[in-house]
Amino acid sequence: MLSTMNEEDIIQMFSKLAISIIVEHQGMTSKEAKLHMETINPAFRQDVIFQALFEVCYNIELCKIMKNN
Repeated sequence: MLSTMNEEDIIQMFSKLAISIIVEHQGMTSKEAKLHMETINPAFRQDVIFQALFEVCYNIELCKIMKNN
């Protein structure tokens, strides 16, 4: 699925996933959030794009939320 999406769509999708985790599981680190997502969807463990981008997207969204609060 990810291989058929463009870069902006992938980043937007990971950012939305990150925001939902931040809201639902406050206090989770990016590594914990990544493990959480891999537990929900084991295919993410083998997904090179997910492995490269998710933690970065998570940290960016977390910083945005912290800045606004």
